[in-house]
Amino acid sequence: MSTRQYLEDHPEVVAQLRDRTLLAKDLAAQLGIRPTSLSKVLTKMNIVIRDGAAFAARNEASAERQERDVHLQRLVDAVLAGKMNADDAADAAGCSKDTIWRHIRRRKAESL
Repeated sequence: MSTRQYLEDHPEVVAQLRDRTLLAKDLAAQLGIRPTSLSKVLTKMNIVIRDGAAFAARNEASAERQERDVHLQRLVDAVLAGKMNADDAADAAGCSKDTIWRHIRRRKAESL
């Protein structure tokens, strides 16, 4: 029996995947296939097992991380321009002085 046929014959398994009471990797192990193979079959059947909230949370965290990185780079630029000292930049970034100095060393190495 193919994986697709199995999933069509067992809608309760698909429901368990959607409810996250059964993980795709566990089902793949039960079926003796690779998780990527199962993922491909689910995609072809238009079965989405991840909810939008998980993707939204991940994207939001990514956006926050990008904002933090941009802020940190602006502070490093200010330190390199002599407008701010490293201690104040570390306080403003909410990180340690070592972190600021690591970014300063990276920026200097990139500019060479």
